[in-house]
Amino acid sequence: MDLLSKKYRPSRAESRLPRNKQLSKARATKRANQEKAAEEERKRQEKECTPRSSGATGVGKSGEKFRRFDFSGTSVTADEYFILHSSALDSVVTGKCPHCAFDALKADISRHQGFAFTITVRCSHCDEEISQIQSSPRVTSSESSRPPFDVNRKLVEGFVNIGAGYTAMVKFGAALGMKVMDQSTYRDHLKKLVEESVNLKEAILAKSRAAVREFYEMENPELKGQEVIDVHVSYDGSWHKRGFTSNYGFVSVIEINTGLAIDFETFSKYCHICAINAAELGDESEEFKEWYTAHTEMDECNSNFTGFSGNMESDGAVVLWKRSIQEAKMRYTKFVSDGDAKSLPALLKAKPYGDNIIIEKDECVNHIGKRMGTALRNIVKDSSKRKETLGGAAPGALTQVKIDKLQGYYQKAFVTNAPDVEKMRNAILATPHHYASTDAKPMHMYCPQGKDSWCFYQREKAANRRSKPSHTQLTTTINQRVFQAILPVYERLSDINLLDKCKGMLTQNANESLHNSVWSKVPKVTFVAKGRLDVGVTKAVGEYNMGCGNLALLSAEVTERPASAQSLENADRLDKKRINQSDCKSTVEAKKKRATKKKSKKSKKGSSGRYAAGAGD
Repeated sequence: MDLLSKKYRPSRAESRLPRNKQLSKARATKRANQEKAAEEERKRQEKECTPRSSGATGVGKSGEKFRRFDFSGTSVTADEYFILHSSALDSVVTGKCPHCAFDALKADISRHQGFAFTITVRCSHCDEEISQIQSSPRVTSSESSRPPFDVNRKLVEGFVNIGAGYTAMVKFGAALGMKVMDQSTYRDHLKKLVEESVNLKEAILAKSRAAVREFYEMENPELKGQEVIDVHVSYDGSWHKRGFTSNYGFVSVIEINTGLAIDFETFSKYCHICAINAAELGDESEEFKEWYTAHTEMDECNSNFTGFSGNMESDGAVVLWKRSIQEAKMRYTKFVSDGDAKSLPALLKAKPYGDNIIIEKDECVNHIGKRMGTALRNIVKDSSKRKETLGGAAPGALTQVKIDKLQGYYQKAFVTNAPDVEKMRNAILATPHHYASTDAKPMHMYCPQGKDSWCFYQREKAANRRSKPSHTQLTTTINQRVFQAILPVYERLSDINLLDKCKGMLTQNANESLHNSVWSKVPKVTFVAKGRLDVGVTKAVGEYNMGCGNLALLSAEVTERPASAQSLENADRLDKKRINQSDCKSTVEAKKKRATKKKSKKSKKGSSGRYAAGAGD
């Protein structure tokens, strides 16, 4: 039987693959499994984020914002661009020459000007020119005697819109085997985009402010007819480079109820032309000073800020508040900002609305929540410098895991008890007292009373049981040394005045979202000029407020160039994806998933498997 079976067995050489082929096969299998898993994850997300019925809960802000704008009367054209291989022209251009009657027509491509070129149909037999066309129309709104080609302007705009520059355009051309414009032409187009962005900014803000005013008048009809209205806003600044050493930054004001940005400003400490001339002439020379005076008088200097970069936020607040009445017909009488901002002192000093109108500030609850964790970590750090140990493995020690838990309880006290300030304060103070309690010294005076209390001691007390509850039930404990060290922090962060500014449960999430949009168009890893920053911020604010589709229609109105139907189709696809993702992220299930993921991340970060120098010794 063994002899018979060997006949059908593969030889040893056939059954065993070489080592390199085994590895290749294993890698191919792994790639296939990864692609399959990625496809399944994509389908799962699409299924989770499908649009829901109008009666569903958890609908995000994006769709609500987009519906506040109407551009139904804007003209749309069917024009679009194609990418065509050169060999395809010969098969398309056929027929007899009208001059010599030979079947010898041929299409030639010549006179490349960036991505535009000339197509000439010529007879290869008699060399007569039959017809000639340009691959792209010219920019009709240009005042130049030889207007630039539309395809070049749109490609520069497209690359800027995705956060890429001239180098990326050259790489794009190299990948497709296409000729590209030279750098000077690219700069000329970018300069025109910067000029157009000024008018686009005015149009975006005018539409957004009108939408905000309409909302306030619907909420309070008595505001109709008032020239200036008071609005509640969130304010924040962001920088192109981390750590307050950036040459560029921008600030924005977002109305709380509608989520629309109603004003913004960019700041620059750097001008490339100034830097070149200062190096050539000497920044202290009389020649440079004369040149600089003329340079600034002609409004050519890109620098509009001097001083410490961190002051862009406070100085920017004064700029936006001072022009709010004249430009927006609004007063920003209440605003949300982070706790460490210098904006409020700067505004109180500037008094943009006079002596009689006081500007009030609410705290961002997310930033306030982080203060607790920061303060507790600083206590552990400072105690170690004094050779005192509050952290470590001792019973009731203040470990990193415990700090995260205490910070979570602090934030939960806001969520579950706002806007009742007294309840918020009791819930905050309950945490350290509850976890520092012992059988000998119970401290549950701040814990909620009754049978439904989360505190086991108060539940037992409400049940009128004879035996006293044991504090061995506590899964989280803090010892008396830790309790005495952290109690001042809890008292400071439960101050009535502070909690009163947090009772609205307001955040700067809208500003952070806008920052993300801006820096996706102007990446922090790439140095840019102020003009590029202006274009990026304007486009980001437009997309943030009204979506890609509405922004394309508004841009068509401003530039007097009709919008392309294909461009609008692509823009609508992006808007639908954003609305679906916004709706999906607003559900209770999605919020729970994010919280679980965040908790898992923290536990992994705090695990002993972290990389450290010499950890393997």
